[in-house]
Amino acid sequence: MPETFTPKIKPERETLGDITPQFLAHWKVGYKICKEESSRMQEWVIELVKHLVIINAAGLAGVVSLIAIQPGTGIDKQSLMSSGFCFVLGLACAVADMYCNFLGHSRRTSEMDERIRNLVLHHETNSLEIKEDIKEKTIEKPFKTKYPFIIATLLGGIAAFAFTVGMIYVYISIKALIH
Repeated sequence: MPETFTPKIKPERETLGDITPQFLAHWKVGYKICKEESSRMQEWVIELVKHLVIINAAGLAGVVSLIAIQPGTGIDKQSLMSSGFCFVLGLACAVADMYCNFLGHSRRTSEMDERIRNLVLHHETNSLEIKEDIKEKTIEKPFKTKYPFIIATLLGGIAAFAFTVGMIYVYISIKALIH
């Protein structure tokens, strides 16, 4: 029986433990896709927060208009003041929400850049084994930038809730005119 020839293919470069040149290439592609998706998600977040600002500002404008026509109409001034407070709170929370989202996305992008830079730098040193600290810094470590996003989510919820409560107060203040 003739022996089959199996060529031994030499890799382009020695592997670094679990990291091969192919893995590094996939990591770079994944990083690029992740950055693009993060950018798209940030656009949607900005749209959502922008609309929170718009609806709270419109509510505040409505309250100011009702306060201007309030004398002699039977509109409850205390409810109008409460709704105005809710709309101002909603506006403030929406603006703070936008800032927290910006902060979170910029920090996450910087952290992703640092991770890929550490991995590429470690790969270029031609070290034959991956060090544990590099593995922790690049592959296994969770993102530490989650807190601005948690705060932004809470602020967005407060802004939406403040708008809803403000609209309820507007209804209470003008229900005498409706009935």
